[in-house]
Amino acid sequence: MPFAIERLLRQTYPDAEARWDRAVPAWGVVALFVLALGVLLGIAGGFAGDSLAGSAGLVMIGAGGLVLVAVLFMLLAG
Repeated sequence: MPFAIERLLRQTYPDAEARWDRAVPAWGVVALFVLALGVLLGIAGGFAGDSLAGSAGLVMIGAGGLVLVAVLFMLLAG
């Protein structure tokens, strides 16, 4: 996903460093959206492993949360 965002920014920002400075926060926004959608699906399914909505919500929360942590570390590292 971040590589697709970076590719979209190539026309606007010729410098690779400038593209990545904008692509990483955008990736974080996408991950935050996935996390929020996972919470909504999880609530709808009661976070139960025997329902599709609950299971999908749990997986989305895990994936979105891990990406958000990675993006946060990348932003804090400079």
